[in-house]
Amino acid sequence: MKNLSRFIAIAVMALTIVTGATLDGLCAGSHKKAVSGVLNINTGTAQEFMLFPGVGKARADAIVEARATGNFTSVDDLARVKGIGPKFIEKFRSNLSVDGTSSIQKAEALDATASTSTALPQPVKGSGMTAK
Repeated sequence: MKNLSRFIAIAVMALTIVTGATLDGLCAGSHKKAVSGVLNINTGTAQEFMLFPGVGKARADAIVEARATGNFTSVDDLARVKGIGPKFIEKFRSNLSVDGTSSIQKAEALDATASTSTALPQPVKGSGMTAK
């Protein structure tokens, strides 16, 4: 078991040195947001709706057309559009509004500081390895 721990510690350190990645840098992308800002669903364009993952031209056009019969009074009203369900609404609720000015945009892929970190890994406690 001690040898397995040592092997894993060495493998992680080697991978980190070779790729220049850190655990923080690797995990940063997994929690990234697809969009940032807010979209007023009563004034947003089809192109703005298409910034959201899973919303293509047809679905964006359907949202704009549904709005033509009357403004949305709540973000939950998006559910009346075919293909927009409660999961989508909950996931992007903080990015959707029925009033105000739109400021929606694609979010950055990765935080630049996290992806370019050059921090070296620390030895795993109890692995028998010492820092030099």
